[in-house]
Amino acid sequence: MTEQPPEMSKEAFLNMAAQLGLEGDDDRMQTLFEETKGSLARAAGVFEIDTTGYAPSPINPQFEVGA
Repeated sequence: MTEQPPEMSKEAFLNMAAQLGLEGDDDRMQTLFEETKGSLARAAGVFEIDTTGYAPSPINPQFEVGA
């Protein structure tokens, strides 16, 4: 199983938001930060899925090896 990434800090969130061009006052950015943390927490279960013994499979057949 894959190790879960560390929890996102507000500083890291604000840096990424600035790089993506997201702007807003302190209240808006706090709301977005809290929503982002919640989304990441809900998605944390993905890291608990045991994929041992499974090989990646292309979603689009045009990308299959030998195609």
